[in-house]
Amino acid sequence: MGRRQYLERLALGRSAYQDEAEQPRRNAGSSNANPSQEVTGHEYEQQYDPQGRPINPSIEEFNAEQRKAQNAVLALVGIVEKKEEIEQSSGLRYRAIQEARRDLLRDEQDRGEVLEYAVYAANFLFHLWPDAFIQRVQIGLYDSSRSVAEILSTEWAEMYRGGMRWSLAKRFPGGMASVVHALTRVGLMVGAEYIVGELQDWIMRSKLSRKTREKLHKGLEHVLQGLIAGICIILMPLEYYAAAQRLGLAPALPVLPGFRSFLPAKYAGSFHRQIWNGRPGSRFVGLITSPGAFLFIYRMLFYDATDSVFPVFHLITGFKFPDVNDDPTKIARPGFQRDPVGWVLYQCYSIRSKFLQHSGWSVVKRGENRALRDSDEANIRPVSAGKVTPVHRSTIMAQLPVQFVADAIDGVLCRIINLPFEALMMRTIAANFLASPNEKTVAGIMSTSRLYAPFGGGPVTRGGPGLGQYMSRIGLSLALSLTLDVVIFHGIYNSVRRLGVRYFDWGRKGKIGQVIYSEEGFAARGSQGDQLDQMH
Repeated sequence: MGRRQYLERLALGRSAYQDEAEQPRRNAGSSNANPSQEVTGHEYEQQYDPQGRPINPSIEEFNAEQRKAQNAVLALVGIVEKKEEIEQSSGLRYRAIQEARRDLLRDEQDRGEVLEYAVYAANFLFHLWPDAFIQRVQIGLYDSSRSVAEILSTEWAEMYRGGMRWSLAKRFPGGMASVVHALTRVGLMVGAEYIVGELQDWIMRSKLSRKTREKLHKGLEHVLQGLIAGICIILMPLEYYAAAQRLGLAPALPVLPGFRSFLPAKYAGSFHRQIWNGRPGSRFVGLITSPGAFLFIYRMLFYDATDSVFPVFHLITGFKFPDVNDDPTKIARPGFQRDPVGWVLYQCYSIRSKFLQHSGWSVVKRGENRALRDSDEANIRPVSAGKVTPVHRSTIMAQLPVQFVADAIDGVLCRIINLPFEALMMRTIAANFLASPNEKTVAGIMSTSRLYAPFGGGPVTRGGPGLGQYMSRIGLSLALSLTLDVVIFHGIYNSVRRLGVRYFDWGRKGKIGQVIYSEEGFAARGSQGDQLDQMH
């Protein structure tokens, strides 16, 4: 069998080893026009192309169909590969956009922390004089014949009578002494905590018995509390002098008391000699009614914060003011019989929550646990069922205006609750300072006869008109403080909004937000490099 016959049989789909008789070919001349055909023993008509090559139409048709199917498969594979390439490219771009957004949120969080400290400092300084005005009204410093407008105009004119130092000292009464007291106290407390912590670690690593280590560890905790109380007592002359300046009894200059005021009570000129002197009588009664005792209690109850929430009365109640983005429906209300102070504070929180909701703030935290990378976008605004829940920023900067409003409301409500104790403390300090040999202001000396006595005195003993005037002055003082809060809030809101729109992709025209949440916005921005360049 020749090679040609072998290939012919394979082309015709026959076995190469099957015996067949040779098929005579037709006249070659007639094959020039039409394919030649011959009849075999098996009644098979062999066909030839114009070149004389044997052909099989069925196989040619089958091969054509196979080629067509192969081309379709190749086209489909190409489309799939193109789709995968597009999806991969889109995924890479989306991840790059998400990473750019997270970087932007981290920068926003850092900027928010700086702004928060700046707002805290500005709020403290701007409220020094309004707080001082409330305390002066509480002790009866101003004559009853003068109106509030006359008092304010006189105090305002007093600020411009001296130089720059005098003006600043009158604008921020007791500010320098309060700042020095706070910074020194925090520094000493941090040092004490560090030393006690190192001692506790050394004890836990020692070879003592477990029971002994636990006792020593717990004993060091009590030592730390004693050190903190000792720091408060040592630095109390600063707080006492700042309170006297706010009451208008101590001169505005110098802004700090002398060094001799910090010496023990046996030395002349020491504030400790007079701080712990209260009502005449027994030594114990004089101690518990002294300015030092009231300042110490006020410090422990009102100022010692354990977290970021408002710390009023935190030592005698377990209730803490929740964050602004906590769901109000999930806040447990303390019982009145078990925790009366917590019940009262909860009512204050309820007023704050309703005010914020009425003002349009309905953002709450997401209930499920979110990844750390989503911590800056952990807020949602609840909507009706079946709708997409929009995600909101939870950075410090984004929540700074509403957090300021919440703190202001909490502060005013707690100030109202604390007014009786604050008035008693300030009247005790005023009576004690005026009886001391320290230098006093002319206004303080002239007002000695009309100041309210700490115990058994006050506007209640002066009849209805005196009580009404006192209450109206207290109300106007609180209104002045609230007006200042509104002005500060307006500045915070405008500053935060401008920074957010300009640097942190806020608003409907935000570049990253359009790319992430809008396909049209993504396509309208061109290539990936152009998008990422525009984001930053």
